[in-house]
Amino acid sequence: MRSDRKIIALRAKYGLEGYAIRCMVLETLAWAENFTISFDEMEIELLAWDFWIDSDLFAGIVDYMVRINLLQV
Repeated sequence: MRSDRKIIALRAKYGLEGYAIRCMVLETLAWAENFTISFDEMEIELLAWDFWIDSDLFAGIVDYMVRINLLQV
């Protein structure tokens, strides 16, 4: 996964923290019904707390992953 160009872009922008968040989001989606989770303000706060990351930084990483087509919102 780390050699994918989109993942390289994510790592270049957010370092290993971005890569780790990507992995944790994938785990969360794997556990979710229909591989779908809500992405509202409350969910951002809860996931950020669970991932031990600032909620604004988490939202920024997710927004970037959406922009480079690693996630769909």
